Amino acid sequence: NGILMSSINLMPFYFGPYGTLDSALLTLLLNVLLTMPFGFGISFVARVRAKTILWLAPAVGFSIEIAQLLISLILRYPYRVIDINDVIMNALGVVIGYGVFRVFARLYRGATHRFGIRHWGLTADVYEVASRGHEAVKDQADPSTYQHFDHTIPFHLRIGAHTSSVHKCHIMQFC
Repeated sequence: NGILMSSINLMPFYFGPYGTLDSALLTLLLNVLLTMPFGFGISFVARVRAKTILWLAPAVGFSIEIAQLLISLILRYPYRVIDINDVIMNALGVVIGYGVFRVFARLYRGATHRFGIRHWGLTADVYEVASRGHEAVKDQADPSTYQHFDHTIPFHLRIGAHTSSVHKCHIMQFC
């Protein structure tokens, strides 16, 4: 039990008596990079607001560390260091990933309106997710460039309503 307790760090930005700046920075960077995809992709799974990210980000970091602790307890061997720095950097990664998604969403919406890009198939789903929380502006010159999709209906069930048989064949790979 003493060995397990020695593998737990609850002091933020403490990297142990032998921690070097290089190894600490690499560890911090890798923990941020680990959870950035989660922050970017969470909007595709659920409606997430900035307020939600503020509690979800630390929850992700704590969940990872608690899972490591539980595995260590089950194995009765500290195979990983449970570290508050990992929680902080994992949370930061989620927030950065979410921020990158919001920038992407704004650029994607703007580009599709500016260039009159039609939305069907996967691009319609991406557009719908990118437009959550924003009023979608229909293109005045060509109203057909925007098709509204009810995002509560799964994508594979929406195909028939908004795509031709050629597109259905291509998307569903039935040809």
